[in-house]
Amino acid sequence: MTKWNLVVDLKNFLNSICHYLLFTIIDEPQINNYSKTNIINGGVNWSLPYEWLFYFILPIISIIVNRSFFNIFYFLFSILFFIFFIFFHKLEFTWVISFSGGILAAFIQKKDLIKFPNAMFFNILIFVMILVVIYFHLPPKIPTIVIFILISSGNNFFYLLNNKLLRALGDISYSLYLFHGFILFIFFEILIDKSFLKNLNFNSYAIVIFLITPLLVTLSYFAFHILEKPFMNVSKKYTVFYKKSK
Repeated sequence: MTKWNLVVDLKNFLNSICHYLLFTIIDEPQINNYSKTNIINGGVNWSLPYEWLFYFILPIISIIVNRSFFNIFYFLFSILFFIFFIFFHKLEFTWVISFSGGILAAFIQKKDLIKFPNAMFFNILIFVMILVVIYFHLPPKIPTIVIFILISSGNNFFYLLNNKLLRALGDISYSLYLFHGFILFIFFEILIDKSFLKNLNFNSYAIVIFLITPLLVTLSYFAFHILEKPFMNVSKKYTVFYKKSK
């Protein structure tokens, strides 16, 4: 830790902050020369550059999906941003697959392409995908995308996902994802003594994680209801208004 001391010059420090304010599209530097900068938030910012790439190439996608729409200015701007992204950030195939899996799941769910998501075949498929990842140690990207597509399409995995507690955790899952890195970092890098952590075995380490979990869940619950859900409601109202005005 840098102990709240500025160990780089002010220009370097502000420059690193700006990179994060620009969603790390250009670079993901260390802040204040701290080597563990990328684990402070659990690395959740990996998707931000790809989200902005998706937003800026929407005109290109709209041309492919809706051939009647074409605007030369938007099209050229999308091409330029794509070139800019490739030059400064580069496309990492593993992240492209992850992000594309979410897009594919949304498309399949919206078009209602999976007619019987709770069919026994799909339940068994999810179970097999879990086994593939856990016991065969295969790359989890594709199995995870398959599971995500089926669940987002309505699969309840042998009715387990109908449980109210699990559904509540599902509601706050994005907040859990965003905050887990910060909580773990605060406990394991700041609050808990390093010599204590070094002496922990696997079971003891798991107990520490278990004891931290209620704090994470509580924080995520309030974040969802105070921040996330209100903005989701505003977005829904705007979407309804936009559709009516067309």
